[in-house]
Amino acid sequence: MNKIAEDRGILDILKKRATCRNFLADEIPEDVMRQLLEAAVSAPSSGGFQRVSIIVVREPSRKKRLVTLSRGQKFIEKAPVSFVFCIDHRRTNRIAEYEGAPTEPGLPITSLWMGIVDATIAAQSLALVAEAFGLRSCYNGNVLSWPDEMSELLDLPAGVVPAIMLTAGYPASTRSRLSKKYPASVLIHEETYRDLPIEKLYAIHKEKFPETYRLTPERREKVYRALVAQYGEGTAKQYLERIDDEGQLTPCQYWFGCYYNDEGEEFIQQEEYLSYLAKHHFDLRE
Repeated sequence: MNKIAEDRGILDILKKRATCRNFLADEIPEDVMRQLLEAAVSAPSSGGFQRVSIIVVREPSRKKRLVTLSRGQKFIEKAPVSFVFCIDHRRTNRIAEYEGAPTEPGLPITSLWMGIVDATIAAQSLALVAEAFGLRSCYNGNVLSWPDEMSELLDLPAGVVPAIMLTAGYPASTRSRLSKKYPASVLIHEETYRDLPIEKLYAIHKEKFPETYRLTPERREKVYRALVAQYGEGTAKQYLERIDDEGQLTPCQYWFGCYYNDEGEEFIQQEEYLSYLAKHHFDLRE
C-alpha cells in the first residue's frame, strides 16, 4: 500500500504542499479545471449525499469583493480563481420534498457539523490535485466572518452557507516555505487521549513557533482587553504583568490577542452568526 502511494507521488505532495499567497494571473486551462472539480465532487461525504456546493469565482468584480471580505488580501484578486465550498442541505431537502419523503432528521448542529466535514474533504481533495498539476493554493476562513455579505455576493439561497474558500493558481515563485509542524508525538494518541507534561509540550511548541512580536502600547491594550473578556480583570492583570516582564508578545498572544481580535473590523459576532445560521435552517438555539 505504501509503495503504491509513493509511486503515485501522493506522499510527496502531502509533505511538500505549502500555502501560497503570490500568484501569477495566468488562467488555469479548462481541462485542468475540469480535473480539479472532478476530484472535489469525487470526495467522500456523510451518507453519500454530498451536501456540498462549490462556487467557482473567476469574474474580476467578484474577486475584488472577495478581497474586501478577506482582510484586504490582494492575492485573491490576482489569482485566476477562488473556490467557495458551501454546506448545502437545500438540494437534499428539495429532492426529499419532491419525492414526498421526510426531510433530513437529526439536530441542526449535526447537519451543520457533517456539512463542514464534507466541504472540507472536498476542498482538500481539490487542493491536492491542484498540487499535482503544479498549482498552489491558499485556504481562507474569512468567509465565516462575513456570511451575509458572502451570501449576497454568491446569491446563496436558504439552506446553503459558506464553509471555506480555497484560492488557487500558478505560483509567482517556485520556491515555497513549508510551515513547521508538530511532531507525531504531539498529535497522535494511542487508544486514549493523553496530555503531555506542559513543560515538554511547551518546549516543542517553542520549536515550532520561535518568533516573537514587538510589544507596542496599542498591542498591549488589545491583548489586555481580550484577556479581560476571557478571564476577568484579576487574571488578565496577572498575565499582563508577565507580558510586560518579557517585553514582547508570543505568537499566541499576538495572533489571538491582536490580529484575530481586531476590533477595528466589524466582524460578525456570535449572536449575529447564530441568527444567520437560523435563517438558513441551522437553528442551533432551538
